[in-house]
Amino acid sequence: MAFYVDKDGARRTLSSYRDRSHDDLVGDSEFYTALVKAPIQKVFRFTFCRALGKDKIQHAFESALLTRLRGDDANAAAKQLIDKFVPGPGFNTDEVACLVFHADGKTIEALHQLGGQPEPVKVARVESGGE
Repeated sequence: MAFYVDKDGARRTLSSYRDRSHDDLVGDSEFYTALVKAPIQKVFRFTFCRALGKDKIQHAFESALLTRLRGDDANAAAKQLIDKFVPGPGFNTDEVACLVFHADGKTIEALHQLGGQPEPVKVARVESGGE
C-alpha cells in the first residue's frame, strides 16, 4: 500500500509541522489528526501481491471502516463504496486499486487497474456529508 497527498496543499496546510523530524511526527497523534482533516487530496494505492477474493477484502475494509463511522447515512455510503471498490471475484496478483479522497472532504472515488488495463478506471464515486 502507498499513501499519497497533494504536496502543495500539504505544505500549506501542515506548515506548522515543517521543522519537525520524522521520528517526532511518527509519535504525534495531533499530526495524524491534522493530516486526516487537512483539506487536501489523499490517495491510498493498493497493489495486490497475491490474489484475494472479494469476501476477504470486503470483510477487512468493513471491520476497519464501519466501526469509525457515525450515522446510518455514513454507514450506507461506506458499504456502497466498499461493494463497488472490490470487483466481483476480488483482485488478482499485480492488480491495483486506489481510493481517492478529494480535498472537499466529502467525495471519495474508487479506481481499478485490472490485468491488462493501461490506466486506472473509475468504478465508484461516493459523496457524503463530510465532517
